[in-house]
Amino acid sequence: MTPFLVGVISFGSTCGVSNPGVYTRISEYHDWIVTTMREQGAVGIHESYNETLCALRFAAYRDFDEQVIIDQTESFTSIDSSKARIYAGSAPQQMVKIGRGNCYGVIVDEDTVLTVADCTSSRGVQPTFITYLSNKTMRISKIHVHPDYVRDSGYNNIAILKLFDLLDLPLGFQPSCIYHKSRIEIDVKAYGNGRLDINRFLFAGSPPLDPRESTHVIIPTMFNESDCIVSDRYRPQLPHGLAREHLCLGNEVFQVPRSCDLLIGSVLDEWLGKGNNVYHHAMALSLLGRDCGFGEHLIATKLANHVDWMKSVLLPDQVDSSNVVHFVDRDLREGNSCNVDDHQPGVCVKIERCSVPWKEYAARRLVTFCTTSSVICCPVEEVGKMNNSLIHHGIFHCPSFVQSIPRKTSLGSLVHIGWIEQQTLTYQCAGTIINKFMVLTTASCLGKTIPDVIQPINNLTKFPIDAVLRHPDFNSTDNTNDIALIRMSDPFSWSSTMFPACLWTNQTHTPIVMNTARPTGPTSFESTLVHPMYNSDCQRTHPHRIQDSQLCTRDPNSLTTCTSPTDQLFWMDTNRVSFLVGLAPNYTECTQRKYSIFTRIAAHLEWISENAS
Repeated sequence: MTPFLVGVISFGSTCGVSNPGVYTRISEYHDWIVTTMREQGAVGIHESYNETLCALRFAAYRDFDEQVIIDQTESFTSIDSSKARIYAGSAPQQMVKIGRGNCYGVIVDEDTVLTVADCTSSRGVQPTFITYLSNKTMRISKIHVHPDYVRDSGYNNIAILKLFDLLDLPLGFQPSCIYHKSRIEIDVKAYGNGRLDINRFLFAGSPPLDPRESTHVIIPTMFNESDCIVSDRYRPQLPHGLAREHLCLGNEVFQVPRSCDLLIGSVLDEWLGKGNNVYHHAMALSLLGRDCGFGEHLIATKLANHVDWMKSVLLPDQVDSSNVVHFVDRDLREGNSCNVDDHQPGVCVKIERCSVPWKEYAARRLVTFCTTSSVICCPVEEVGKMNNSLIHHGIFHCPSFVQSIPRKTSLGSLVHIGWIEQQTLTYQCAGTIINKFMVLTTASCLGKTIPDVIQPINNLTKFPIDAVLRHPDFNSTDNTNDIALIRMSDPFSWSSTMFPACLWTNQTHTPIVMNTARPTGPTSFESTLVHPMYNSDCQRTHPHRIQDSQLCTRDPNSLTTCTSPTDQLFWMDTNRVSFLVGLAPNYTECTQRKYSIFTRIAAHLEWISENAS
């Protein structure tokens, strides 16, 4: 802790108790004082002498911040460095630098950055690029500024940057999640930039000068509006005081002047757990503040207060149904009460019991699914209305049927598809059993020939094939409508190792976590975790138009992928029932891409129902 002389008594009472004390402001005479000290032979008073050098000059004799002291005697002080208010560290990898000035933002999607509106123009010139992961750059394609933002105002000071292309992100990279709760009751971190030498712990001797600058991590305290101290220089930007969208935080102690500068637009963040995983969350964006919020507090824009506007930009009402992705709430069960939104009560029911108009409307908004994709949180008044679905009822009853079968494996439906040529059996692709007589596969797998046998992955028995049915609108150029049925000569017999897969019936939402399964031997298969991507993102580099009936996925643990004709895309519910979500096309050659394209099963339910029942 370094004391700073601010003023000396000029006249009046020293403490200003009975008569006001009038002080001479020292800063007005700084240059004269330093020059005089140097002329009088004071040691260490260089021409570049400033507040930082002064603080470092006698740092070895100063007391530690009371917050870090554990125990103290006349000769020794023990401290807990984890309680430091500020330390040299690194910014989260989700944070980006915008343009060439002191402006930052946070990655919330592979082509989207959030920042403050103040960072979208400097002297009338908009930034054209961002820098991420230290040295990579990406051009900005479009800037969305909050429509109610007024230049030089602290209100509605938020903006969205859309990027020219998807960011080149490493394996395991997590874009930041937007924190939706307006009331923040967890500790967050803020970020600034400052000298390396001024904020170090010093235990003995004089500190070495190290004027290099580094990112600093600030551990602030949150303050309510009445306790918030806003610097006079920023009050014109907040003429109506703090609003609900603002977060005030900082430290009550002052910082050595100019030892930490706030990174404008930088994220206020924390890692939060869900299940067995932790996810980076962005709570707010740094907006205003001197000395990183020390003494006079920093003001940030809370993201939760602008969620509706962000949705209007990033998820407009006319959303392509093939681009909608949503989580399944595993805590809700059929029959449970639920909330469709903040004001509308609902109930968890089978999806076929919820009216078609509601489901079409729900495709353009957030929807809650109760444990599985077949149970939806439906408004109470929409339950039981007429549904003219052409889908066979057996498809919807599949989960309960499979659950009733004692199973030794999670995937008893995967099969090899084989051709016999010159008495040699060759397996070229794979399929999935969906009922006692039918196997679902792709038309590109079959080509113009008819395979001879089917061999289940957990069974060495070879089943003869009776006939095949390819989708009449299959296009071999772009693999649209790439789906086919194989009818068996004899029915399958269900067992603990052979049973059907259920079909993913939700046509508007895709599971956020899935697995591709591919046979690796007569009785074995390997599984790879994948996530869905927006079709529009994959379309940027795909050679053909991606249709609504197709699905794009990405392996988060691999930079590139090569889809195999044996890949089947599955999702498993909490009862270990597997749902077939997609089928991989049979490409003639492997093309390394960041994504894979599958035939979307839900888009072909009526055709499957009509021909497989």
